[in-house]
Amino acid sequence: MVHGTLPPGEYLRQYGFDGTAGQVVALRLTSPHVESMRLFLQDDAGNEISAWDAAREGGINLVHSLPRTGQYQV
Repeated sequence: MVHGTLPPGEYLRQYGFDGTAGQVVALRLTSPHVESMRLFLQDDAGNEISAWDAAREGGINLVHSLPRTGQYQV
């Protein structure tokens, strides 16, 4: 599990990890101060694998099965 808090004024932080084909990843993004959020998962070539936009209270939950073994960015 990766947990991070953005400092005031910062709106983007990227995390990377190694994944295995078929591995299910669960991502959650929350904020008590931001009403509109976007969470996306990219492969090592920068291709968007999955994304979720939210303009609601409670944040974003994204669950995705990785298509191949390699590096990913959130």
